Amino acid sequence: MATKKKIQKSKGSYIFLQILFGIEAIHRVGLIHRDIKPSNILIKRKGKWEIKIKIIDLELSCDCNSEDEIKQKCGTREYMSPEVLSGKGALKVSDIWASGVVLFYMITGVLPYKEGFRKNHYPQAVIWGNNNQASSLILGEYVDTLGVYQKGLLCEDPEKRIAIDKIKKHKFITQNKFHFNNFNLK
Repeated sequence: MATKKKIQKSKGSYIFLQILFGIEAIHRVGLIHRDIKPSNILIKRKGKWEIKIKIIDLELSCDCNSEDEIKQKCGTREYMSPEVLSGKGALKVSDIWASGVVLFYMITGVLPYKEGFRKNHYPQAVIWGNNNQASSLILGEYVDTLGVYQKGLLCEDPEKRIAIDKIKKHKFITQNKFHFNNFNLK
């Protein structure tokens, strides 16, 4: 998936839903991936309309119950959550943060940070999400209402970050008929 090409919102919704299914599966076995990013998401086309998403590279994943592993700061900086960057450690919702960055990137073709992100090493200082006007201009109504920022995928507070079950019920996913009409969800 590592591409700078934007994806239609309808296709992005379907791909994002499958990414969420993959993250759920990883969490069900007691792991936190810690490196969700486009280059770790494989898209395989099966026939004309069906695609399959696979999340790869579990090398940096850790056991949810291992204090030592959770505290290690690892992953790709642009996709690291605030709690990981600040040294507090990874949580399952840290993967949700990374999926929000991936979603933003899929739909806009750019990361949700201003210039200087690498220098500052802390996304909240430079994330566009601190500017609601910018987020709605860039993402439009579907992703903006998904609560990508203050109450959603890129919420700074991990305890308030949106849960996968709520994301799957959101209209960005449910109102998008593209995946239901053109893809087999099995």
